[in-house]
Amino acid sequence: MDHNRINISDDHFGNYEIIKKLGKGVYSDVFLATSEIDKQDKVLKIYKKPIEYVKCAEREIEFLKKLKDSKYIINILDNFIIDNYHTIVLDRYDCDLYQVIKNYEYYNEIEYIIYSMLKGLKHLERLDIIHADLKPENILVSIKKDKVDKVVISDLGSSDFIKNYQKDSENIVTLYYRAPEIYLGDKLSCSVDIWSLGCIIFELIYKSPLFKINQTKNYKMDNNKLFINHCRALGEPHSYLKLTSRFIKLVNLNKYNFKTEYYYNNSKELKDYLSYFIDWDYKKRKTAKEILKIKFPKNI
Repeated sequence: MDHNRINISDDHFGNYEIIKKLGKGVYSDVFLATSEIDKQDKVLKIYKKPIEYVKCAEREIEFLKKLKDSKYIINILDNFIIDNYHTIVLDRYDCDLYQVIKNYEYYNEIEYIIYSMLKGLKHLERLDIIHADLKPENILVSIKKDKVDKVVISDLGSSDFIKNYQKDSENIVTLYYRAPEIYLGDKLSCSVDIWSLGCIIFELIYKSPLFKINQTKNYKMDNNKLFINHCRALGEPHSYLKLTSRFIKLVNLNKYNFKTEYYYNNSKELKDYLSYFIDWDYKKRKTAKEILKIKFPKNI
C-alpha cells in the first residue's frame, strides 16, 4: 500500500460527506466536505501516514490550538484520527491570496491585506513560532461583494518553535520567498517570515514575484540562483562575506553587474517600506509588531 496516497473508500469520512478535493500537498490532501452534524461546509486537511508527516500534523494541531484566539490565523474547528489518518477540520474560505492576485482588483484592500498578515505574524512571534512556508497560496481570503473581507494565515504544517530549527535547514520555505539566512546556514528566527512577507507585498503590488527562479530538483543549484537574484536586488552582502564565501566561489559574482535592479528602481516610499522586510541581515529586519506601528506608504 502506498502510504503517500490518501485512500478514502467512499464519499464519507467520519461525520463528513466529501464533496471534492481542493488541493494536494507533500504532507497532506485537502478536501471540501459537509458536516453531517450541522450541515455546514468545512475543509478537511488529511495528513498522509508516514511518521514524519504525522509529526507535522501533531505540530500543526498544537500550534493552531495555541493560536485559536487569533482571528488572523485559520481557526481549527476539530481534529480526529480515522484509519491512522490525522485530520484537521478548518473553516472554509473562498480562495487563497495567489488567486486574488491573479483574478481580483484589490488595490484599495492592499493595506488591509498586509495589516492582516502582520497581525498573524505578530501572534506567531509572540510564541516564538516560525511559519516557515509563508507564500500567497498559504494566505486564505474570504470575499464579500467582490471585495477582500477577511485574511488569515494558514498551513502551519512546516512550522516549528525557533529553538527546534537547525542551521542546516537549507530547504525550508518555498524558493521564491526563501530568506538568505536559510541557504547561508545562519541562525533562523521569525525574521524568515518577515522576509517572505516582504516578497508577498511586492507581488501584491506588481502582480509578479520579486525573486522568480526557474526551479529544478537540485536545491543547491536553486539556492545558488536565488543568491544571485538576491544580490541583484540588494547588492553584494558585505556584512555576510564570511557566510557567503562558498556562494561567491560557486557562482562567480564577478561576472555579474549588480545594479540593484528590482524594487530599488520603484517608488522611494515602497523601497523604504520594503527595507523593513528585505535585508541581508535578519537582525536588521523589523518585527511584525514594530512594522504595525509604521504608517503604510500611500504613494506606491
